[in-house]
Amino acid sequence: MLRLTTPDVLLVDDLGLRALVTDEPIDLYEIIRQRYERGSTIFTPPRPSSPASCSATSSPRSPLRSSPSPTFASSRAKSRALVGASS
Repeated sequence: MLRLTTPDVLLVDDLGLRALVTDEPIDLYEIIRQRYERGSTIFTPPRPSSPASCSATSSPRSPLRSSPSPTFASSRAKSRALVGASS
């Protein structure tokens, strides 16, 4: 477990590709808990092989949409304004 908790950045690719079984959910929690405020952790979901194979692409809240939602765009603009104001 030390190998997964010590890097500055940990990329967990395709999380959710299959269900976690037996002790895997506990192990994942422990990795997240031990990395909290110590390093960056990036999780990526599995992507469909084509947009037609995933009905989520038509959903307005889908992460696969080509343009962000107005709420997301607004929050990014506010974040940028705050970051710019503090520097």
